[in-house]
Amino acid sequence: MSNKQQYLHFTLGPVQGFVAQARRTRDFWAGSFLLSWLTAHAMKAVQDAGGTILMPSVKEDDMLKILKGEAVEEPPRTGSLPNNFIAKLPDEFGGKIAVDAVQKAWKSLAEKVWEKDELKAAGVSKELWDSQIKFFWDMAWVISDSDNAAVLAQRKNWRSYMPPESLGDKCTMMGEWQELSGADRPSPTQQDKFWQQLKPYNTMDLRKNERLCAIAYVKRRFVHVWESLDGHTGWELPTSVPSTSYMAAVHWLKKLIQKNPSSEEVLALCNAADSGERLTRIQAISKALGKSPAEHLKKLADIDGRALFDSDKTEDTKLVDAKKALLKTLPDFNTPLSPFYAILMMDGDSLGETKAAMGDATGLSEALADFTSRVPKIVRENNGFLVYAGGDDVLAILPLEDAMGCALACRKAYMQIFADKKVEQGKYSISAAIEYAHMKLPLTMILKDAHKLLDDVAKDATGRDALACRVWKPGGEQQTWAMPWGEAIEGDEVKLANLATQLGKSEEGKPGYASKLLYHIRETLEMLQGGGDIHSQAIEDMLVADYVSSGLLDGQDNKLKVAQDLIKPLLNQCRVFENKVDIESYSANGALLLRFLAQKGVER
Repeated sequence: MSNKQQYLHFTLGPVQGFVAQARRTRDFWAGSFLLSWLTAHAMKAVQDAGGTILMPSVKEDDMLKILKGEAVEEPPRTGSLPNNFIAKLPDEFGGKIAVDAVQKAWKSLAEKVWEKDELKAAGVSKELWDSQIKFFWDMAWVISDSDNAAVLAQRKNWRSYMPPESLGDKCTMMGEWQELSGADRPSPTQQDKFWQQLKPYNTMDLRKNERLCAIAYVKRRFVHVWESLDGHTGWELPTSVPSTSYMAAVHWLKKLIQKNPSSEEVLALCNAADSGERLTRIQAISKALGKSPAEHLKKLADIDGRALFDSDKTEDTKLVDAKKALLKTLPDFNTPLSPFYAILMMDGDSLGETKAAMGDATGLSEALADFTSRVPKIVRENNGFLVYAGGDDVLAILPLEDAMGCALACRKAYMQIFADKKVEQGKYSISAAIEYAHMKLPLTMILKDAHKLLDDVAKDATGRDALACRVWKPGGEQQTWAMPWGEAIEGDEVKLANLATQLGKSEEGKPGYASKLLYHIRETLEMLQGGGDIHSQAIEDMLVADYVSSGLLDGQDNKLKVAQDLIKPLLNQCRVFENKVDIESYSANGALLLRFLAQKGVER
């Protein structure tokens, strides 16, 4: 028997195929949660065989504790484990035991869904169902005498994953897989008839226009069988997740609840809509409701977010009328309702360098586990819904107003953890990407772009330790803005968010930035082609002069100083950085993002 140390490197995928292919935030959350749960099964199998998980640190992970039969204070509702891990192994041990554990858990969950929804009686082909369930996961593993993660990357390059051929009409969520009616060339009438007889048809779980494959169907329905799995009794999961429309409306809804509208109009609105946001636990809404909320206000807090936005569909006339009737009783309620929400994605920078600075993988693993444990509270306090927090990764959905503050709070926690461990400054950092998206845009598209924004803009172009933001309107991609964290923040605030607050003051008759001035700044910067050979002070003087002569500061004392105090910090946030270096050029995207944040995307 050999005494040579060996390590298992394991990864579970496809991540993008399972998590990012999502029609709703619920699919987004479900994919992330299940990926974490399946990884936990692989980890448990390794531990049961005498292995030790080195990376990530799992000593305090509640998901893994439950699978091992240990007590936890509260069962997790969010994924906390990455889709890969490194384990130290005893002799004569292979990675197949981890693969088998994943497949066994996944098959067990799928069988529970199959049985509960009586899919055999509904006409679903068991052969089609089993083939999709069996051949979905792409797992790779390698045994090495090193704990260097690079060995797994080499193994993944073999490309051994071959999904089965998929015929017929495709799934509306996961477009490369066949939907469950199974016909090669289904007629619309036959297809509709098939889906109408399924139990969840025309509910919040399965709407009329959705046709799902087995994998997507399990993602939608697994919460209803979750507690029937072995060892899962009492592990309650939400049957609904806040929608993008609900997240966009959080602060508007909070203010509406605080107005305490009459029950008659509220109930009329709620009866015309779906109650699809139960158990969302958004902090701003909970605080607005108070400890003993009236029943009609609780119903209002549970309303389907889509009901709060006007629709051009004739069948929604009753809903529109009910909303108008409610607002008519509150003539002083003039808060604009924004259709934009935010996705926050964060990722640690250069972890290999951080690991080297700390001396070993254990210290890094424990630091990242500490960060993971802090993120849920931070996201909750910023009125967000946490999709995933594991290691150095964060994925959350937030109201537009709270995204920058949440990103900054997560970054502060990350930096403090490594500072407390006396890691050399400059050897650790975390970058963030914020997508501000219109609620009607495809969620899958926004999620895919968030990865690009984080990797290509915040990390590669700006040089890591950076914040990047992008706005998506129905017409497509708008402005993209990025800044190193050190340049983007001042104290406990993101400078651009603070400037947006100042812009809002102009509507109250106080000095601020007017929309037409911001557009003029854009025209000026574009005319100068980003600054070129013109000195930055000359550009600032030109913009200040424009502001003073605009008439927007008429009646103010010392107009020149007021203009300088507003233009200087704005221009500062229009600078362009490449690989952390200020290239002495300007972009109007900072000014346009400022306008968007101040107006919350609502043109007025």
